[in-house]
Amino acid sequence: MLGLLWLIPAIPFASALALAVLRFPRKQVAWIAVGATAASTVVSLLVAIAFLSAPPAAHAYTQFLWTWFDVGGFRPEIAFYLDPLSSSIMNSVE
Repeated sequence: MLGLLWLIPAIPFASALALAVLRFPRKQVAWIAVGATAASTVVSLLVAIAFLSAPPAAHAYTQFLWTWFDVGGFRPEIAFYLDPLSSSIMNSVE
């Protein structure tokens, strides 16, 4: 379940992108926006439950998405970091 961490911001972003680019009737816009928010909330709750029921060894989970570039040992990576504090904030905001 922790592997789904990237979906939490990706679902609302994808729906916002679709709503900005495509033309939908007014009623469908509301359903898509609310549905994306609800789906992101459900995923965040599932990730939080998985994190709290079986915490990682270091009490933090890092999901690396990709390496931006690699030059002379300098290797910035794009990643999501989840610890107990960020988990509680993630579920209190949504």
